Amino acid sequence: MVRPLASLLLGLVLTVGVAGASPLVKFANSFGKHMVLQREPQSAKVWGTVENLGPADGVVTVTLSTTADSPVAVVNASVDSTSGEWVATLPPMKGGTTPFIVQAQLVTPAMSESVSFDDTLFGDVYLASGQSNMAFLVQNAFNGSALVQDANNWPHIRLYTSKK
Repeated sequence: MVRPLASLLLGLVLTVGVAGASPLVKFANSFGKHMVLQREPQSAKVWGTVENLGPADGVVTVTLSTTADSPVAVVNASVDSTSGEWVATLPPMKGGTTPFIVQAQLVTPAMSESVSFDDTLFGDVYLASGQSNMAFLVQNAFNGSALVQDANNWPHIRLYTSKK
């Protein structure tokens, strides 16, 4: 009775260990749905990590498309075998209101894994920083309620607030 139970437990530990060690491709936390990447003439960069890749060389393929079946650009990024980090430089893209899907895919001999986000626009990206003045809410400004309502007329303006 002890031997079958020990074999079952060992099998469960090995199964969980193998399943938990599968590679995981991720974009950096600053990337996600509804974002804007810098338009031409600059080349936008996206980056991320692969966890549990092991000693094998890895390549992340980043695909930019308007629908799942229409790739506009495909870029390969090497995965650093020590840190698991990868960086892909996209070709310069015209600014506009056409939403794109950005997908990162890792393919190894044993598996294929991908992650994507949609509704990405290309346009002008502005970074603003400061101290307490950056925490001021528009709704608290003079005529703030009207300004907040007017924001609905500008659906392609995106705002990203990073964690402090």
